[in-house]
Amino acid sequence: MLVLLDSILQTNTAHALWKRAEFEKLACNKKYAAAIFVTDVMVRCRLKGHADRDKMWKQNVVNHWFKNGENALVFLVSANRFLRSIFWTAFALEMTLSRFRATLPSCGRPN
Repeated sequence: MLVLLDSILQTNTAHALWKRAEFEKLACNKKYAAAIFVTDVMVRCRLKGHADRDKMWKQNVVNHWFKNGENALVFLVSANRFLRSIFWTAFALEMTLSRFRATLPSCGRPN
């Protein structure tokens, strides 16, 4: 997927998440850097309104990836861990709320 996405982004592609000028300012020539850039932008778009999670994403996943010596695999493993932890946190919260709602009196709620 990285190979395909990166090759598409190297062409004259237009997309709301692909900010070529912003990417080029990074001056990063790492393999798959364009694909990692779009992944970063996509995740940050989904984290809008969640400043704490956005900060964690920047610190724990991106963390100057475009300037350090880490390869794409290191980024993807960190991204996967981060996104999985958010999913399981949200899932656990929903399960807790569902159990809590089930203990409330019906108060006219349909069964």
